[in-house]
Amino acid sequence: MQRLLPIILLSALAGCAIPDKGIIEASTPPVVTPAGISPGIIEVNKISQHFDPDDPVDTTIVVLAIVTDQDGMEDILATSALLSDPEGRTLSTSALSDAGIYPDLVANDGLYSAKIRLTTTKKQIGNYSLQLQATDRSNQKSNIVYQQVALKNTANDPPILSSLTLPDSAIIPTGQDSTIVKIVVMVSDSQGRGDIVSVTGTLKLPDGSIYLSFSLYDDGGNVARPPFNVTSGDSAANDGRFTTRLLFVKKSVGNYMLRLQAKDLAQALSNAITKTFYVRNAFNHGPVLSNPVMPDTVTVPTGTDTTFIKVSVTVFDQEGLGDIAGVTFTSQRPDSSVVAIYPMYDDGGGTPQPPFNLRSGDSSAGDGIFTTTIPLTSSAQGNTYRDFIFQATDRAGEKSPTISKRIHIR
Repeated sequence: MQRLLPIILLSALAGCAIPDKGIIEASTPPVVTPAGISPGIIEVNKISQHFDPDDPVDTTIVVLAIVTDQDGMEDILATSALLSDPEGRTLSTSALSDAGIYPDLVANDGLYSAKIRLTTTKKQIGNYSLQLQATDRSNQKSNIVYQQVALKNTANDPPILSSLTLPDSAIIPTGQDSTIVKIVVMVSDSQGRGDIVSVTGTLKLPDGSIYLSFSLYDDGGNVARPPFNVTSGDSAANDGRFTTRLLFVKKSVGNYMLRLQAKDLAQALSNAITKTFYVRNAFNHGPVLSNPVMPDTVTVPTGTDTTFIKVSVTVFDQEGLGDIAGVTFTSQRPDSSVVAIYPMYDDGGGTPQPPFNLRSGDSSAGDGIFTTTIPLTSSAQGNTYRDFIFQATDRAGEKSPTISKRIHIR
């Protein structure tokens, strides 16, 4: 009986079919490889003898791509090309074919092709993108590849600026809070008015910082424009004279450097035109200082210790605190020689400031009390004094009368 058991078991097993688990290999997505595009560059200036930015461009592009699939070529359901303009806007979607019909030369060789029509205008230069992707019968998507067609104007001439109209100065009238300055510049372009993309300007302060950036318009002056939501003041649309109107209020008086430049469709920049001008109040009130606050006496610290001296002064200006260009105090020795000139701040004390990279110590921003904090170390001379001489300057360049206060150093 014991010898019969294995035989019986084998017979039982032989009579029972082991089920086929039906293991199926996972499907893989197709793979697309770019194989060429023609033309890759379209020179819009060579389409016709006369260049007009609004002339049409109507071109057929041939695109090629190799498509493979580990599950076999019969698994490829479709291959598509999405055409986008330089701004990323979709222009058309086309199907690539491997059927042996022109431009495809050999059917079922894995080389897919399509003719794609590009319709635009000469002024719409830039890189046009073709996005290629395949889909299999399991709706699996391939990788995405990109081909580009560049529309170029290889004979492009940059715009030219000329004939700037801007007064040397502008005055805010007595009793008025503001004045408007009109700026006009002539812009020409050998490719035509439509080739001009933008005319922009900046106003810089004497320290080189940008006070304002703005655009000029050739729009006929009928539309409110930023940054002041006023019409440009342009007298006639599309005559090549670009115009803007800038608003200056009392706190924005001062000297400015104007810089204008134009840009065309090829991103070529024109010559720059610059001019210095100033804005003034009809009757300017200079700043007035009062109430300097600081210790009367300080003691030179020893070793590595540092004593911090907080110094404040109150500033008033009838045109407002926005008219204050700067407040300083000069540290002067007994022989009247200058130790240093220190800037003062009405900044709330939150940000480290030059020259010591210390917070100013100012308690409240915009309250008219300007403050700075200076360090005193053991290297300082004792048994002497310093006179701190305060002065403010407004945006018109007018300086306040000075006030001074003495500090004794022990």
